[in-house]
Amino acid sequence: MYRYSFLFLLLFSLSCSKNNTSDVNKYKSDDNKYKNKANLKYDGPEEYARILSYYRQGYPYGYKEIELKKMKNVSSSTFSNSNPSFGASASAVSTFKERGPFNVPGRTRAIVVDASDSNGNTWYAAGVGGGVWKTSNAGASWLNLTPDMENIAVVTLAQSSSQPNVLYAGTGESWSGNLDAIDGSGVFKSSDSGVTWTNVSPINSSGYIHSDFSSVSRVIVDPSNPDIVVASTAYKIYRSTNGGGDWTVVYSSSSGKVQQILSAPSNFNIQYASVNGGGIKKSEDAGVSWSSTGNFSISSFGRSEVAVSHSDPNVLYAATTGGGSWLHLSQNGGTSWELIQNLDGTADNWLNSQGWYDNCITINPFDNTVVYVGGIHTYKFKVDIKTKKKTIKWLTDGYGDAPGGDKNINSNVHVDHHFLGTIIDDENAGTFRILHGSDGGVAVSISGTDPGINNGEFTAFRNGYNTSQFYGADKVKGFHQYLGGLQDNGTWLSPQNEDASASTSYNFEIGGDGFEVIAHWDDPNKMMGSYQNNGHFRTINGGVGNWDYIGYKVSGSKQFISRLSTSYQDPDNVYVVTGDGIWKTFNFGETFHLASNSSDNCFSATTDLEVSKANPRYVWTGTRMSGGCNLRLSTDYGASFNPIANPSFGSSISGIYSHPTEDSTVYVLFSSRNNPKIIESKDLGQTWEDITGFSGGPSNRGFPNVPTYSLAVMPYDCDVIWAGTDIGLVETTDRGQTWNLVQSNLPHVSIWDMKVKDQGEVVIATHGRGIWTATIPDLVSYEPKPVKGFAPELLAISDGVNVNFKLRSNYDSIIIMADGVKKASFSSGLNIGNKNLNFSLTTPGSFDVQGVAYIDGYPLHSNIKSITILPNITPRTSYFTDFTSLPSIDFSFDGFVVRKEPGFDSDHLINEDIPYNLNKTYIADLNVPIIVTDNILTDNKPSMTFKEVVIVEPGDNNGLWDYVMVQARKKSGSEWYNLISGYDARAHEDWKNAYNSSSNGDKSLYKIREIDFSPIDFNLGDTLIIRFKLYSDEMYVGWGWAIDDLSIQPSGSDTDTDGDGVFDDVDLCPNTPIGETVDENGCSNSQLDDDGDGVFNDKDQCPNTQSGQTVDSNGCSDSQKDTDGDGVTDDIDICPNTGNGLTVDSNGCSNSQLDDDGDGVSNGNDDCPNTLNTEVVDDKGCPVPLSLEDKSVILKVYPIPAKDELVVELNDAYNIEKIEFVDFLGKVYNINNFSVNNNKIFVNVSYYNSGVYTLNIKTKSTLNSVRVIIER
Repeated sequence: MYRYSFLFLLLFSLSCSKNNTSDVNKYKSDDNKYKNKANLKYDGPEEYARILSYYRQGYPYGYKEIELKKMKNVSSSTFSNSNPSFGASASAVSTFKERGPFNVPGRTRAIVVDASDSNGNTWYAAGVGGGVWKTSNAGASWLNLTPDMENIAVVTLAQSSSQPNVLYAGTGESWSGNLDAIDGSGVFKSSDSGVTWTNVSPINSSGYIHSDFSSVSRVIVDPSNPDIVVASTAYKIYRSTNGGGDWTVVYSSSSGKVQQILSAPSNFNIQYASVNGGGIKKSEDAGVSWSSTGNFSISSFGRSEVAVSHSDPNVLYAATTGGGSWLHLSQNGGTSWELIQNLDGTADNWLNSQGWYDNCITINPFDNTVVYVGGIHTYKFKVDIKTKKKTIKWLTDGYGDAPGGDKNINSNVHVDHHFLGTIIDDENAGTFRILHGSDGGVAVSISGTDPGINNGEFTAFRNGYNTSQFYGADKVKGFHQYLGGLQDNGTWLSPQNEDASASTSYNFEIGGDGFEVIAHWDDPNKMMGSYQNNGHFRTINGGVGNWDYIGYKVSGSKQFISRLSTSYQDPDNVYVVTGDGIWKTFNFGETFHLASNSSDNCFSATTDLEVSKANPRYVWTGTRMSGGCNLRLSTDYGASFNPIANPSFGSSISGIYSHPTEDSTVYVLFSSRNNPKIIESKDLGQTWEDITGFSGGPSNRGFPNVPTYSLAVMPYDCDVIWAGTDIGLVETTDRGQTWNLVQSNLPHVSIWDMKVKDQGEVVIATHGRGIWTATIPDLVSYEPKPVKGFAPELLAISDGVNVNFKLRSNYDSIIIMADGVKKASFSSGLNIGNKNLNFSLTTPGSFDVQGVAYIDGYPLHSNIKSITILPNITPRTSYFTDFTSLPSIDFSFDGFVVRKEPGFDSDHLINEDIPYNLNKTYIADLNVPIIVTDNILTDNKPSMTFKEVVIVEPGDNNGLWDYVMVQARKKSGSEWYNLISGYDARAHEDWKNAYNSSSNGDKSLYKIREIDFSPIDFNLGDTLIIRFKLYSDEMYVGWGWAIDDLSIQPSGSDTDTDGDGVFDDVDLCPNTPIGETVDENGCSNSQLDDDGDGVFNDKDQCPNTQSGQTVDSNGCSDSQKDTDGDGVTDDIDICPNTGNGLTVDSNGCSNSQLDDDGDGVSNGNDDCPNTLNTEVVDDKGCPVPLSLEDKSVILKVYPIPAKDELVVELNDAYNIEKIEFVDFLGKVYNINNFSVNNNKIFVNVSYYNSGVYTLNIKTKSTLNSVRVIIER
């Protein structure tokens, strides 16, 4: 977490060491798609929950309450230090002031309308992270009721209408699915309308809150008896009959969490409970006993939210997520459920993928067929009880997702909805209001019989319900103007012309989830902000809508918590962190340089970054100080980083802070239970001390055993240190020997960020109560300690060797280093401005070049850039290699090799690791310089061709993960250009299939790649250096990238365009497919047709067809085929389908294929060979006597058995109404595929299985039947 712990500087000179580093490749990017920052969507909350879980390791439930009580009960004298050399309390003389924002409330999960207010204008609201709030004027103003509540993660509220002064508040949010980290402290009770609160949760034997009460999803109370309370807690339902004095388990879930309980508005005895994945449970005795209701129409589902009719306790709806969004209705108290579907037939998805998190429902108090539901947006459903269909009307649309005229309707209401309720205003008139809770606070509709359906009919209250959850905040120099990034609410800025207070409305600046921010120390118009995953923005003209997206200027895996860090002495220098390493800008985001951190594979969403506030030469970064991960330090202004040895008590880092006056001092913060919370090093990480006094148990220095996120050392007295924790602000006045809780008007809320700023202020970013400041008299004169000068920026490096610097101070001298070795020194003309310097570097190889400037002997290090010095090879206009007997000087390899992989015929270029490694970049540099020639740019031929196999991890619709690319730079320059954009296995379907099946590459997967030297980047006559690059991220790997037959600007006899081994000037078949064997003319069998029949040799199964004959796709004519294998060729065979082994005549016919007497029985089966064709015969071809059945209209049926067609002759022409088969099992087959010609019916029987069937023929007046046989 980035924060300023602002301090003065003590210059501390050390020799510089460095790691290999590299500069960013400058890809041509377009940031237009990021301009509409207001439409950035908020991130799903599961990542936030995961991060909290990462920090809060090992804590018991209710730890906040226990620790806060301990700290409150300890007097300041208990841990005081009598040594007068130590400092005085800064908090004791501080003025703590709430700075807003007045108009950016946080997540609200519950609202109760005060039963004692007949007008329905007094409400209690539960702010998750902000406690309990009250309005007495329908949201016009708000009062916080829980400034001292130990856990303000309030998610549910209940009030007894018989004694409305009695309130219950349930805490903790982990019941909602993935939020297993946001635990609470059970149930609190107030008997004085919220003025004071008491925890009424059961306590375990260790003195902590019972684990079942870590998250209380709902609390309900008997409207006639405030002592009867029912609460759903994790996997159980508890009931109390004495106002929380004792609790009894009345239901235990064996499946999912109990996420909701509610009572019927008309009958408290009727209660329902929702179990994630387990359906709806019911009680008919006020929660004493519970049973299951009927099953939903879906078998697999997650969270359900239930609403019960105001008038009928047996009518209820359930909104359910799981493979979609589902609305079920029960009209019999849950005995059965009916699915309500959309009238237009479309699938429901109003909960999107976040139904586990934001899901709410309520019913119109006067109409049980009108249901209101909330997910990301809010909707009105009108249900037709008879048809079980519904229509949909959008009520709110914060993202512009709604169709037609509902687009952006009531967009003032924040997205992500958690509560819906109604306020009845007039029973007789049927008017009511819809009350709404979301991630942006409270909203209410107008009063009416159908409220909220038109735009402008909701009021969203952004007026003093100050429950904002900030990750980071800053102050604009010279003004009481504040900038901050909020969880799920974007980045906001207060007006510059106003001394911000609790009633100050802020301006919305950046969308998404707001994270760390920077206000430039020298220029009040310069600021930076960010949204999730390195979505960085900057403004250089005071913000207020004027922001430019700069996140595209850095590459690498992104961070959910987007980091920003700078110094006050050199505020244009800003650092950010990605999976590629630490990125630095010298010009406040105009351009960035990369200091590779590739040897540290511990990058994550929580990797922190801190520039020393005493000396910007020192930059710290780290994720953990354990498990193979280290804190890392740069001693050269962020150009390179080296690991610091871990102390024995390191763990996951929750913050890194520097000292204001001691440049060798750093503080690392942790949050895991019973482990050190703050460790201090005074010697750049060589030795460490735990200044919070933990050794596997409680602190012996009075520090609370809670997560710790932020720190500030007072620059006027370094013995005074503030720490921001999960229970608020703690202070030491003796440099960590003892600690005390700061008890002031500052709430006991998580403090995630603190910065020491000008005008005597410390800016405090709370996670639940907005931005606060502490004004300290001794801090008013604070100024950052001056530095000798500013480090130079290395802009470019080229062959020669020429280096171009931007000199940012007047220097006494500057030396040029290559791989840490001094190569040149300059001592004149080193004034502010751009400067070209030359030095000699002739040995071939890759070098990291850095400038070190000096002022009065103090070193100021530039960034590092890499250059490869190539062997002295004469530039060429063309180049070809098949990688067989490759000259050793032609290529330089970093991770690539030349070898023959299995499945290939010859040597080729390939990554040395199969599969390639995680977090690695493979480079193959062609050392042969290529001169761009005229003909390549004008004759429409590709500048470069090669054949390749690319099996690297496919990306998704948002971009690439692993990729390959080809780049080039001018020989005289250092800037690499993409000759082709990066691509992956998705470029060809068979590559993608090979990746998905974890297959290796082989020659059959070769494809030709054609690339041009774009005239946009290169001109005729330019001399280029070309390289091949494979990049892998930190997640998955693949086989890799194989390259062969590389041809660049081919000309004349040295060109083999199709790579078949025959040069173009003698190649009669210039487009031979890859991998095929060719003759001396360059032709493969797929390109030759020796018999001239139109079928190429590789497909021709009859290679000697006589001229002029027609052939099939296999190159065979009828005179060359004997399809039925009877010895008679197809061109003279009049019986083409003779069975195997049968004797045939000269025409190719067997007895089984002849019927000389035409009775429908073949000769081979005909025992009566001369039957008259008018006689009915049996299956032996012999006449049969007429039966009763034969006296029908059917004269004759043949052939028997039938195979493809059955002919039925009738005694006259009839109007056939229906024909059907009936098999021996009685199954009826309707026959539609038949035709009638006079008195004959032709029936297609090719679709039926072998067997005996009854054929029924229905005419207008008769039904006639006959048995038939079908054989296959």
